[in-house]
Amino acid sequence: MDRDYTHDILKCLYEVHSQLGPGLLESIYESAVVKELTDNGFSVERQVPVPIIYKGETLMNDFRLDLLVDNKVILELKSVAEYKKLFEKQLFTYLRLTNCPLGYVVNFNVESLRNGIYPVKNPYANDSIDDIEDVIIEAIEAKKIKNELYGANEKTKPPRSP
Repeated sequence: MDRDYTHDILKCLYEVHSQLGPGLLESIYESAVVKELTDNGFSVERQVPVPIIYKGETLMNDFRLDLLVDNKVILELKSVAEYKKLFEKQLFTYLRLTNCPLGYVVNFNVESLRNGIYPVKNPYANDSIDDIEDVIIEAIEAKKIKNELYGANEKTKPPRSP
C-alpha cells in the first residue's frame, strides 16, 4: 500500500472534519466519510460483520467494523471527549481477524483532526487480502442461519446435542 493511497484517504477524513467540525454524532461522520470517500473513487462498505472463529467454528455475533475501504483499510470512527487506547486494541483485533494491513481510529471530536487520527498496522497481514470477502460472506451467512433457527431478536443458545 503506497503513501499516496493512504494520503488520499486521510485527505477525505480531513475534508469531512473541516466541513463539519467536532461535536456531532459518530453516525453523521460515518455518512459524511462514506460520501467523501466514494466521491473520490474509493469503494466503501459500512458496518461490516467480522466473524470470530473459535476452534474452527464461526461464533454467532454482532461484531462490526465501521468502514472498510477497498477491502484494505479499516476506519473505526469515534466522536468522544476522552480518547482511550482501548480503541486501538479493538481496531488491531479487527485487523487481525480480517487480515487487513492497516487501519485508523479517527476521533472527530477534536479541534484539529491531526490530534484525532491514530494509525494501527497489522504485522500479521498477508500481502494478499483477497480472502477478506470470503470471511465477511461467512459471517453474513452465519448471521442468516442464526436468525432462521432462533429468530432475529432471540439470543438463546442452541440446544446441546446428546
